[in-house]
Amino acid sequence: MGMTLKWNEEQARNTLKALLASQGLKVADLADRLNAIGVHETQKSIYGKLQRGTFTLAWFLQILKALGLKLETKNI
Repeated sequence: MGMTLKWNEEQARNTLKALLASQGLKVADLADRLNAIGVHETQKSIYGKLQRGTFTLAWFLQILKALGLKLETKNI
C-alpha cells in the first residue's frame, strides 16, 4: 500500500507542475493569482505542498479557478 500512496503523491506533484508549465507560470505567479481570488498562499507554502505532493482536491480546484480553468469529467 505504501507504494500506491507514494505514486499518488508523485502524480499529484507532477500534475500540478505540468499544469503550471503548460500555462507558462511560476510558483510566484500562482501565489499572486491565488491571493487575487482570496486564497492566501505564499510561495513557500506552495513549494512545500509541491515538494510533499500533499494537497487537497479543494485546493487544486482553487488553483484551477485562479488560472481561469475548469475541471471537466467524462464517463469512462
